[in-house]
This record gives sequence, C-alpha cells and structure tokens, in this order.
Amino acid sequence: MLSPEQQFSQQWRLAANGGTIDSERLMDLVVGAYRDYQTEIRLAEEAMDTMRSVHETVTADLDLRLAAAKARNTLLQSVLDNAPVGISLFDRNGTLVACNKQFCQHLDLPPASVQPGVNFETLRPLVKGKERMRSALLPQAPEIAQPQRTEFREWEMDDGRIIHVVLTFLPDGQCVAIHQDATKERKAGDRLREIALRDPLTNLANRLAFRQQLEERLAGLKEGEKLALLQLNLDFFKTINDTMGASTGDEVLKLAAERLLECLGPQDVIARLGSDEFVIIQTKSGQPESSSDLAHAIIDQLGYPFSVDGKQILLSASIGIVIAPDYGHQLDILLRSAGMALARAKSEGRKTLRYFRPEMDARQQARRELEADLRKAVQNGEFELYYQPIYDLHREKVSTLEALLRWNHPQRGRVSPADFIPLAEEMGLIVDLGRWVLYQACLDAAQWPDGVKVSVNVSAIQFKSADLFGDIVSALAVAGLPPERLDLEITESVIIQNRDQTLALLHDLKFHGVSISMDDFGTGYSSLSYLRSFPFDKIKIDKSFVDDIAENQQALALIRAIIFLGKTLGMAITVEGVETSEQFSLLQKEACDEIQGYYVNAPRPVSEAQAMMEFCPAE
Repeated sequence: MLSPEQQFSQQWRLAANGGTIDSERLMDLVVGAYRDYQTEIRLAEEAMDTMRSVHETVTADLDLRLAAAKARNTLLQSVLDNAPVGISLFDRNGTLVACNKQFCQHLDLPPASVQPGVNFETLRPLVKGKERMRSALLPQAPEIAQPQRTEFREWEMDDGRIIHVVLTFLPDGQCVAIHQDATKERKAGDRLREIALRDPLTNLANRLAFRQQLEERLAGLKEGEKLALLQLNLDFFKTINDTMGASTGDEVLKLAAERLLECLGPQDVIARLGSDEFVIIQTKSGQPESSSDLAHAIIDQLGYPFSVDGKQILLSASIGIVIAPDYGHQLDILLRSAGMALARAKSEGRKTLRYFRPEMDARQQARRELEADLRKAVQNGEFELYYQPIYDLHREKVSTLEALLRWNHPQRGRVSPADFIPLAEEMGLIVDLGRWVLYQACLDAAQWPDGVKVSVNVSAIQFKSADLFGDIVSALAVAGLPPERLDLEITESVIIQNRDQTLALLHDLKFHGVSISMDDFGTGYSSLSYLRSFPFDKIKIDKSFVDDIAENQQALALIRAIIFLGKTLGMAITVEGVETSEQFSLLQKEACDEIQGYYVNAPRPVSEAQAMMEFCPAE
C-alpha cells in the first residue's frame, strides 16, 4: 500500500495536462485516493482485529494446555513420589528424564545431585554400595531389531541394605528402572534358608546342609589332601525312646549333640541325618590318624552318663569311617561306604569304630542279594516249619512242640534263621512270614494228640503292624484247634514297643484261652517289672543261664532263684538249652517244670513230630 505522500504525488502527475492543472480532476483524484487509503486502513484494522482475536484464542488455549500439562506433571510426580518403590526414567543416552524421591533414598543419593538432565554415569560414583548383575531376560522374538529386554540387578549398600533393581530397556533405547528395598525379604529368606538347613531338635546342620557342605569340601580338595567322613549311631537309643518316652529321648539327643560339638575342631562339620544318626566331615590333615583320634574322643565323651530328669542314662556310640578320595569322591558313594563301616562296627560289638574296606562292599552286595532272595522265597513258599519238643518233668512227657521257621534256598541250601529272621524284620516281611507260621503251626498241631500244645514265636513287629488278634482267632478257627493248645512266646521287646496297647492285647488273648510265655527271660534289664505287669503262664530261661550250671554253683543258684520266683508268681518255668543228662538231672532235682534242648531232641520236620513225642530220658 502507497503512503499518502506517494499517492498525492501520483495524483498530481495525473492531474497535470500539458503543464496546467485541472483542479477538479485533481480534487477528484485526491478524494479518490483518500477514500482508497481509508478503505485499506479499515481493512487492515479489521485484519488486525481478526488476528488479535485469534491470538487471544490461541494464547488462552496454549495457557490452558500448559496448565493441564503442568497439572499432569504435578500429578505424575505426586504419583511417583508416593509410590512404595524407587522409579526412574533415563533416555537412550543415560540421561535422567524423571525420578521420584524413593529413587534417591534407596540409592542414598543427594537430592540436589539428582536433577533431570544428569547422566547416570555421573550419579554412579555417588551410590554408597556395590552393584551386581542378577540376570537378564530377553524376549522370545528375535526378529525384532531392537527388542525390549529386562535385567535384574542388585545393590549391596554399605549400610547393609539390599536394593533390588528391575531395568526395562524399551525398543527406543529409554530405560525404566524400579528400585525396591529387599533387606527384610533377604533377611527373612536367609532365616528361612537357615531354618531349612538346620535340625530343629539339636540345631545341628540337617541332611540337606550336610550334602551341600560335603560337596563343597570334596570339590575343594587339593592334590594330596584327604577328607574323613564319620557316620555314627547311638547304641540302643531306640530302647530309651521305648522305655522312657520320646521326650526323654529328645533330651538325650540334645545333650549328645552338645558333647559331639565339644569334640570337633574349628573346620569340622557335623549334621544330624535323622533319629540317632549323626555324620561328621573332618578335613584335618594326617588321615586316617586324625579321624581315629576324633572317633575315640567321641566314644569316650558319649560314654559318660547322661542326666535327664534326675535319671542317669548310659549310652555308647558306634562309628563308621571312610577316607576320601581313597575310597571315592562322590557324595553318595562315600555315605554308603561310611554306612557299611558303621554296620560292621555295630555287628562287631558296638561302642567301637571301623574303617571302610572294599570287602565290606562285597558283603553288602551279598546282603542285597539275600534280600532279593528272601522276597522271592516269601512269594515262592520256600519255607517250612521244624519243631523242637518241650519235655514236662512232672508229667514225664512231651507237652509242647515249638514251631521254628526254616528256609530251604534252591541254590544256597539251608539258610540260618539267625541270618534271615533279622533281615525279614528289617524288610517288613516278618508280618507275612509270621502269619504263615501261625496258620501252618495250628494246622500241624490239629493232627497231634489232644494233650500236646504248639508254641509259636511272635515278633514285636507283628504286634505293632498287624491285626495279630484277628490272625490268631482266624488261624485257630481254620485249623479247628482249641485256643488252649496254642502258646505264644514273646520277648520283653514286644512289650517295650507299646506297653499299654500290647498288654491289653495280651490280656485279650489270655482271656480267649491262649497261653502266653516270656521267652529269653533274663537277657533284658526290665523283665521283672513286666512279670508284675502281666500274669504270664510260663517263663522260659535263656540258654546262657544253663551252660555251666553243672560246674558253677552261682549259675545253679541263679536258676534256683528264678524257679522259686516263678512258683511264687504261679508261673511255670521252662529251661532252654539243656544238652546233657547232668543238666537234666540237676534241673529235675530243682523241681523245674519243663526243659528244652538237644538233650530232648533237635528241631525236626513235622513228619517226625510223633517220634519226638515219644522221648524218654536216659536212666
């Protein structure tokens, strides 16, 4: 648009005509120019008004948007600051975009140093702790050029806190970090792990902890170094539990654990594997001498009486030892070898130690083969009953035949009951075997004269694991044998297992008409108390009391006292192991009731039962 001066000059030239001025034309031009100028001014003002209105609208909208953004930022920061975890956002260059106050608190960073725009590498030296990688999780989509991934890290702070960090790296390179104080959880986890690795009764390491320790020790053995593994049992501990109660047994175990700890060196490890079974790892040099010294110290320590609730309890320990790597470096092999050495120590008198030798493995293999054969024997019916007569000195006739189990192995031949009966008890086969013996003995006895009884031995396991009363009633019914012709022989171990329940069952059997005998009288330490608890029909004196009664007056006096005791209590007395006529005559003079032994007859097959009943003592 032309200025007024420019327009007037232009109009002036147009009005001039040949050097003269046309005033009217000039006036018209001036007026027209003025009007055009006014129109342009008006349009410009209108445009300015429009622009001003738009500007005001845009400015107001921008203000509103800025206010909303500020409100959102304030809300976001409030949310971040009130979150229970630390949160931070870094761009792809590691520059801080945003964070909350917990982020600063968890990493113990000065708030003034943590401002948007600062790089994490600048912050890292300010963190008072050590960072370590825990793990990284990658997505399952390898075709993504910049995959999102998650990393787990952990800060171990100088003040003892544990900060867990979860880093999520986004595809555009940004990183979102979440920080959480895991100190309480870590301590609780450590406590749970400690509990999981401790025996709750003795506070010793348990089986799991022992395995971990042994694996670490074996892996850490250097050239020429040796390790001793000692496995020990408390001899006859089960008797304490059975006679004095589990609470007393627990106290004994605690006291035993304390004494074991006193015997150990600073590098030794001890664990309780279960019940009364303990195991020790010794890495001291000078093996096997060091382990021998330790084992003897343990045997001496455990040999002193334990005092529990005013009672003095005597114990001993058997110990099996294996040296690694001489006899292996694998945990399970060493444990098995130590167990075999322990079994040898227990079988050779207890209260002693034995070192593993390769021949023990052969013996163990033979035992496993015998176990397999015994299972087959039960299935294939390889057993039979032999009978040994019991002679009544008053009636001068055989009064009872005792049933004795025999095993005829197809390849081994005759297997001794001393070998397979304890094994059958350990394997849990004695219940089925005992039931078969009971039924077969009743069937055999039903074929004998009415005045001859059959005697059957019953184990503690049968009382504990089977319906013994039902089996006895059923066996008598099947055979058609009167209950009065069945005599059950039990040892005191039967009553020890569960005194009240067993005594109740014995009373039921006696009420039913079955007679009850105490076998192996005198071999235990509490037989007299059981004689008072239950009215046995008969007491069988163990063979060990009879061996030297012809030469030893004290042995004879002891037999005489037991016979007197039996008569006083109204119980018959049977003496086992009578092998000579001299023993027979002495017992006859002492008014013994019955005798049993090779002097009368050895155990024979049932086919010879009638011949055994015709025994007549030599004049």
